[in-house]
Amino acid sequence: MSGHRILVIVSIYLSPSKKLLRSDIEALLALGDAVILFGDFNYKNTNWGCAVTNPGDWKRLSTALEEVDTSALNNIPDVIETTDEIDSSLGALTNHIRTVVKRCSRVVPASVDHRKLPADALELLRAKNATLSHAYAYLSRENKSRARALQRHVRARMIEVKNEEWSNLMEDIFPTHQAFWKITRALKSEGYLHTPPLKKPDSSLAVDDQEKAERIADNIVLQRSHTLPPHDSQHITFIEEEVRHKTSLDPLDDLSPVSLHAIQKIVKELKAKKAPGLDGNKAIKYFPLTLLSLLVAIFNACLKNCYFPPVWKEADVIGNPKPGKPRDLPASYRPISLLSGLGKLYGRILKTRLSEYLFDEGLLINEEFGFRPNHSCPQQALHIVEYIREGFKTNKRTVAVFFDVAKIFDRVWHAGLIYKLYLLKVPDRLILIMNHYLAPRHFILKHENTHSRLARVIFRRYRNGTQHLPSPPEGHRGAGSMVPNLEDRGKRREIGSNVVYLQKRSSPPTLRTTLGLDNRMDPTRAGVPVTSCAEGISLKYPQGKSRAVSTPVCCPAAYGEAE
Repeated sequence: MSGHRILVIVSIYLSPSKKLLRSDIEALLALGDAVILFGDFNYKNTNWGCAVTNPGDWKRLSTALEEVDTSALNNIPDVIETTDEIDSSLGALTNHIRTVVKRCSRVVPASVDHRKLPADALELLRAKNATLSHAYAYLSRENKSRARALQRHVRARMIEVKNEEWSNLMEDIFPTHQAFWKITRALKSEGYLHTPPLKKPDSSLAVDDQEKAERIADNIVLQRSHTLPPHDSQHITFIEEEVRHKTSLDPLDDLSPVSLHAIQKIVKELKAKKAPGLDGNKAIKYFPLTLLSLLVAIFNACLKNCYFPPVWKEADVIGNPKPGKPRDLPASYRPISLLSGLGKLYGRILKTRLSEYLFDEGLLINEEFGFRPNHSCPQQALHIVEYIREGFKTNKRTVAVFFDVAKIFDRVWHAGLIYKLYLLKVPDRLILIMNHYLAPRHFILKHENTHSRLARVIFRRYRNGTQHLPSPPEGHRGAGSMVPNLEDRGKRREIGSNVVYLQKRSSPPTLRTTLGLDNRMDPTRAGVPVTSCAEGISLKYPQGKSRAVSTPVCCPAAYGEAE
């Protein structure tokens, strides 16, 4: 073959840890007029037998996020000052994340099984497949019998492999093992159960998924907008007018700006498997310095304008069935909100500022264990045990009341909460941001493959909760606790006056029913204070979840033997 052009053949191997660069391909193709590249590029495609297509991975996402010269990001102003500029910048940043994540994602089919089998099991599988092929090619009774025998042998060996894997896991597992809680949750779970038709208020049934989503969403709105008749309308009006007046004033306190180092520290502590969404934690962890700096500018603009962006107040809600509840009622589904990852970062900054102020000013007593770092339920239980043991030593009876309040977080009186923050002299700029955050929020409930309409959660002027704001006891500025200090053992042992009281209008029989008391116990004698401060309380206590207990004066024999 004379007179033809030179044909260049190149053999190529690309390591899986290396990225395929366009510049390398162009350099190889420039070796001649006719170039053929042979080799393994480690590129996945279903056309040549791979299970998936698209070489997307998180390294590729990190590289793509560094490309900030995009049409979306170029529209962001150099200096972000107004709330409109904050909203437009957030929209551009979110669109950029959405585009990059979609471009770098790939769908993994559920049928792919990456489980590793022992060598002898693999040999059995190969022998079984070869015998089946031989039996199909050469039909005979002997070949069929051999193939069926190998099938039974493989089936028995697979059962042995599963049992061995489970036994090895049970031998090696410990409470801090990565799979410990997954196995516990799987053993307690009943598996996936299809949602039955839900009952409507008119006794009809919601059958299709769209109707079910609407019914659960309506129930969520109802739970957060239900009101009781106001106990003192004049007092409520006064509090709400005071809050409106204070929030209309310009802030006097300044908040220190957010630093890039603080954002990097928070992002580093994010858990990658949580906060699903377009701006989920794993995508945020791959933010380059340019995007982190943009995020710092947005956060500082929000602090300056006392602003919480509305897009961060929108949530995708899923309903998880409550254990032991009838599944055909919309109220039996606990809403789980999936919020924006960027909004959660901003919330952590606000929470840190508020916590630092509360701790520095001593507004939380040592016995307050809720939502505090380095405070756990076992420590509080140990505190109670030690307090009871001190009573045994001094021959004193210990009485405790444990009660549960229904929907306590859903039905907080927001005006009263903001008013209390002003009384505690929390920085007003921080209060204004919280007030803006507590403004009406929106959510969409997702159910199966459909979702509800955009719903708005509205907190009305009167909320079911603590309306009156009695002054705290003298010498105390913090929240109450049901566990006295051990040093106060010599004082009269009763629930302090700084805890939430029961309604005064409730008679002792009603209190027994509400708290589930023993009929032989009088709640007023058991240490349950019923004072004039209770007039402003309007709470609902679920039956069966509250108890009043009393210990004997002397130590039981069993307790003494245990020691």
